[in-house]
Amino acid sequence: DLTAMAWNPAGLAGMEKREVAAMYANLVAETHYSFMGYGQPTKYGTFAAGLMYLGQGSLDGRDSQGRANGGFTTSDMAFGASYAAKVMPRLGLGVNAKLVSINVGSDTGYSAAFDLGSRYNIGRLGPGKLAAGLAVLNLGPGITMLNERSQLPLTLSAGMGYNLPFGLNFGLDFRNRPYAGRSEASLGTELAVAPQLA
Repeated sequence: DLTAMAWNPAGLAGMEKREVAAMYANLVAETHYSFMGYGQPTKYGTFAAGLMYLGQGSLDGRDSQGRANGGFTTSDMAFGASYAAKVMPRLGLGVNAKLVSINVGSDTGYSAAFDLGSRYNIGRLGPGKLAAGLAVLNLGPGITMLNERSQLPLTLSAGMGYNLPFGLNFGLDFRNRPYAGRSEASLGTELAVAPQLA
């Protein structure tokens, strides 16, 4: 669906009808995440656009001597434009171009980045259907703030999803962040309680 913009843009190739999506999530430590987007399948592939915002609550500021000098906030925002298409009956490819801004107190930095993804429908396995995907997220030149350049959080991702016919989905995701020198694995599930509305 449309949220594939944030995970693997190739997932947009499977959209069969236009979608509008919006979400807001309160996370830990006064952090919140918002997403708004629109996707339109056409005979040439799926086109989509979305706005993502990650904000934090007030943080304690310190001067060069370690003394408190008031609070400040930080936030990340990205506007993305995506395109995805099925290049073979079971294989979809997608790309996401993003304009990124990072705000720390009164300082702001800007950059551009790309996400590349692929998704392959393996087919029926037992009672459900299995799919696999690969993605490279945040390919870009880094972001400059206060005359210092920082790398974007480059992420290499691989995952599998298993969809059962009554709306139950399972997902397994492995992510490697080369610049951070760490990897993580995630396992999740979802149940569509009103599949006719999806």
